[in-house]
Amino acid sequence: MKFLYGPEKFLIHQRLLELKQNFKNEHPKAEVVEFDLDEDNLEDTQNNLSQGQGLFSSKQMVVIKNSLNANKAEQEKLKEFLQEKKVCQNEDLEIIFAETNEKGAKSTSTKLGQYLKRRGEREEFKKKTDAEIQQWIDSEFLRRSGQKVTAELMAVRELILITRGNLWQLNNEINKLISYKESGQITLAEVRKLCSGKVEAKIFDLVDAIGANNKKRALQLKQQLIDQGDNEFYIFTMVLFQVRNLLKVSECLQQGMHNPQLIKQKTGLHPFVIQKTIGNLRHYPQVKIKQIYQMIAEIDKRTKIGEMPMERGLEWLIIRM
Repeated sequence: MKFLYGPEKFLIHQRLLELKQNFKNEHPKAEVVEFDLDEDNLEDTQNNLSQGQGLFSSKQMVVIKNSLNANKAEQEKLKEFLQEKKVCQNEDLEIIFAETNEKGAKSTSTKLGQYLKRRGEREEFKKKTDAEIQQWIDSEFLRRSGQKVTAELMAVRELILITRGNLWQLNNEINKLISYKESGQITLAEVRKLCSGKVEAKIFDLVDAIGANNKKRALQLKQQLIDQGDNEFYIFTMVLFQVRNLLKVSECLQQGMHNPQLIKQKTGLHPFVIQKTIGNLRHYPQVKIKQIYQMIAEIDKRTKIGEMPMERGLEWLIIRM
């Protein structure tokens, strides 16, 4: 019996696919039966475990998803069933418990969870650190492309930034980039061209363009955000958010905090956000940041009383920042 659990649901999903494929390769005629206790009946699950035999093979794999999402009474019934029926001792039956739901149980502290951890061959999938995500991206490019595609460091960091390190989104973006490139090295420009990241990533570029006094580029980025469906009030809010980040990081640097880890502890910002913000700060002394705050307050006031449409307010801010 195996027990797959932890907060990184994408890795659980990947591991489950691998285990099922390995089982089918070893036992081509065997059955793989899946039950999801978010949707399926516990009684049906237990009946299948009791039978423990496929139609065409003596071997069978039973996958039980999200058992820890069941209510307390059902979890207790399942634990007692596993203990009494001793289904785990059936050599022809391979059982995998997997917590695959993103909104699933956050803890294995229930009696069933503790039982599965004790009796099962457990595999815990913890959230990856930024360095681990970076390594994972590098290895996935190589693995999926047959060693034909790599990515430059800045491209990898941009991918992490625009997806916020979400492995489900990174999975899609990696596949997209490999389909585009086929061989060679993925560049930062290609990531920015092809990947549909969060609006926050373009806000960094917008603020950077404003700071570099490239008003034309800044206005183009603002229009791109609006054309892709982002509300101008949301864009304004995100610009305000990044200006606040500039002030937070600037204050940390003035206090002698140059270590990104210390800045992270002080501000709660993601390391890549800190890195990008430090890059933006070369154009923004604290005096200028405070002036921008005053402009933002003025735009906020005028748009709320109807004196200025927000899209025009954004243009006014970009031109004057």
